[in-house]
Amino acid sequence: MKIGVVHFGSFSMGATQIVRSLIEGISKDTHRLFGVEYNRQTNEIEIKELHKDSILTSKETGNALLKSFPDQVWKDLQHHEALSQLDSIIVLGGQEHQLSNQLVSSLHVPLSIFNNVEGSLFTLGYDTAVNSITNDIEKIRDTASSLYYKKLRVFNVQIPGEKSTPLLWNTALAVHAAVVTSADEQGIESVKQVIREKEANGDTYCFIMMDRSVDPSVFEEPITREFDVDWKVAIYDESQCVGPFPTALDKIFTIKMIDKILKWVETIPQTGKLVIVDNQVEFQSLNQ
Repeated sequence: MKIGVVHFGSFSMGATQIVRSLIEGISKDTHRLFGVEYNRQTNEIEIKELHKDSILTSKETGNALLKSFPDQVWKDLQHHEALSQLDSIIVLGGQEHQLSNQLVSSLHVPLSIFNNVEGSLFTLGYDTAVNSITNDIEKIRDTASSLYYKKLRVFNVQIPGEKSTPLLWNTALAVHAAVVTSADEQGIESVKQVIREKEANGDTYCFIMMDRSVDPSVFEEPITREFDVDWKVAIYDESQCVGPFPTALDKIFTIKMIDKILKWVETIPQTGKLVIVDNQVEFQSLNQ
């Protein structure tokens, strides 16, 4: 049986561990594992076999075991004929809607820094992302609180995501930051109100958080025209959120996911997804 694996988003340590465990864990007598990648030069899907030599090559070259696949390309059905040579495919990351576009049985694995998979308590990588951003902001806070400054320092923190996600709201909650969701007059006024309250309390700094749908540069001119503040901007990309050191929670769920994935491969695979419910990993069929 030919098993494919495709990955969306930034390649985290959890994704690497899953691919490596598939290479090492599936039965070589009955199964072969293939990585699904996109060649940006030829605009075609490429299917490459993955085996133990692939792990060694990855270590020697420093390249990922499996390149991330562009989400938009995957949605184009004309590219999916290349998948017909596979018997089933494991989808790491992305959204559940991608399962319905497959010509073969598929398993969706909730791997995302945004915790945005319906029905799953967590997604792999989310806890690491929240902790990475929180730790960085706390370092800024330590510095800001230890140094006296005449002006209120306003730190604008932009994190990944094109729309409101748990990553934005829960990270802001963890660091006691205000959230701005638009760069219109209402959004600008909400930032002004935060600054008024901080100045009234005698605070020396504050944090404003936003995602990619909001441009922090829009706020600088109207804010600095009205207030005498020190304006700072910090922008995070996905690679800074995944990091090389996943949290213990992400490690635990990764191990549980791997066990379920290997069991799915060894049975008669049916299209569905893995979800985390009550701290356990469960399989749900596409129609469930």
